[in-house]
Amino acid sequence: MMPIRGMLRFADASDGYDESEFVVLGIPFDRTTTFRSGARFAPTTIREASSNFEKTMFEHDFTFDDVKFHDAGDLYEEGTVDDMVASIEEEARKMISSDKFLISVGGEHSVSPPIVRAHGREMSVITIDAHL
Repeated sequence: MMPIRGMLRFADASDGYDESEFVVLGIPFDRTTTFRSGARFAPTTIREASSNFEKTMFEHDFTFDDVKFHDAGDLYEEGTVDDMVASIEEEARKMISSDKFLISVGGEHSVSPPIVRAHGREMSVITIDAHL
């Protein structure tokens, strides 16, 4: 299953996939949430908020315009939970094997393990969650 690109892009990302170093992938999935759903809205909400990012940090002589990143859109849910988990791992593996730094947004806890498995090695993971 390939991600579907929408009109809204993370921080107005305009770089193509091939020339990018970083790739943003939305995973709007919350079907296995037991208490409160809503994580499926995170990719869109984060993209909306990202339009307000300060792109230049003068004190660090840095601008995000120099960073090559691509928004691959959202990976939409189809089939069973197992199908979705397999799709997440497959898409993540493709991006990682293309030497891209994958930034995934949205989804509940079940989206993290397939992304970690896609790396195929031990690694550190930073998870930013709504209930720290």
